[in-house]
Amino acid sequence: MKIRIGFVSNSSTTSFCIYGFCLDDYQLLQKACDLNKIKCNVEDDDFESYEVCEDLIKDAGIEFRSGPDNEMFFGISLGDMKDDETFRQFKTRIEEALAKIFGEKIDCSVMEEAWHDG
Repeated sequence: MKIRIGFVSNSSTTSFCIYGFCLDDYQLLQKACDLNKIKCNVEDDDFESYEVCEDLIKDAGIEFRSGPDNEMFFGISLGDMKDDETFRQFKTRIEEALAKIFGEKIDCSVMEEAWHDG
């Protein structure tokens, strides 16, 4: 049996734990159209979800992560909660920032995701 102690370069693992919510590509496109962030065309082959996400969250203090199944996760990592902030204050801060971005109250939750490619 061989034991590998070094870095394995042919695989990747991604994981995160955030408080926020998730949209798939189609939902993201619809939201961006509704907010007039992009020209609306639900059949658009040139739709770049990563670029749309960057535009949406610009200067909002919100992060996004892309998932393996064409979903985008918006929120803030639990590790980024401020030292003097309660969990309720943390959640309220994120919910208010997301409401400003998306123009409506967003139902958020703690999301833990992990996947392995390779």
